[in-house]
Amino acid sequence: MFSSWNAWDYFSTKREFANDSGVYCLKSFDTFIEKIILDTVDYSDSQKIVKIADEVSVDFLVESIESLDLFSTHKTLLVLFAEQLSNEVKEYILSDSFSTGDNRIILVFSNKEKGHFLSLKKNSKFSGLEIEPPKFWEVQKLLDLLMKITKVWLNYDCQQVVLEYSENDCGTLINLLKKIGLNFKDTKTVTPEQIKEAITNNKIDQFYLASFFSQKRLEDYYKDLFYLRPDFESLRSIGSFMQGHITRLLDPSYIDKKPRASKYDKEIQAGSRLWSKEELELESNFFNEIELMAKSKSPFIMDKIRIKYLESYK
Repeated sequence: MFSSWNAWDYFSTKREFANDSGVYCLKSFDTFIEKIILDTVDYSDSQKIVKIADEVSVDFLVESIESLDLFSTHKTLLVLFAEQLSNEVKEYILSDSFSTGDNRIILVFSNKEKGHFLSLKKNSKFSGLEIEPPKFWEVQKLLDLLMKITKVWLNYDCQQVVLEYSENDCGTLINLLKKIGLNFKDTKTVTPEQIKEAITNNKIDQFYLASFFSQKRLEDYYKDLFYLRPDFESLRSIGSFMQGHITRLLDPSYIDKKPRASKYDKEIQAGSRLWSKEELELESNFFNEIELMAKSKSPFIMDKIRIKYLESYK
């Protein structure tokens, strides 16, 4: 069964998504809301497999989902950009011969996709959830929900400043609320003037993000990076900075030559013990790609970061 909700109504009561075998479809107007919903899925008794749509073939489904293996655990296949599945795979999933058995498939669709999602809505074999975007007069309800999620509460006057002066997408609002929560002990006493200043200065702190990375808190790092929605120049700078940061993690011996280690140096020393050389080289390659994509102003750069973010959480 398919259902459509506003985000604040959906989260008003505890709901479960995709907690049984079968094929599930998810489409949300915003990837932050999408992530919260995916976090409610219980993966404790299954092996989670994350794939981009073009990595999924009929042979892969047969071998990974339909094949019986007495010694294997149940599997949950999370397919990103599901609208890009090949026609062959789409037809196979829709066919009467296809079955997931005790396994699950979660098809995650981009918010602009219409055709394939609608075709699956008409098929009783599938279950699905669509979170609709707020109308312009409903953004206050979205802000109320995000304050509840972040546990950052603003008084009415400050809320109105946020709605008037800030971009009203989840990523911008979440990061603004998090910044306010970090900088003010009692957010209910923040003034509208302080909110305006926070909106004006809502810039990327690369050392703050790099601290997450050094600690191998990749979900926090890539979540913040994705929801900050940096421009191309900022992404180019991040790609370059992080390659240098990883070089220091690979070889922190430079610190021994300093008369005194800085806070950043100490984080490098501690972080270098958490990573293997192979892991850091893979991450460095990723940031090299980000730098090159930013230089060429690739329209797919945020999709690449989104995939990395979704792959990072457990």
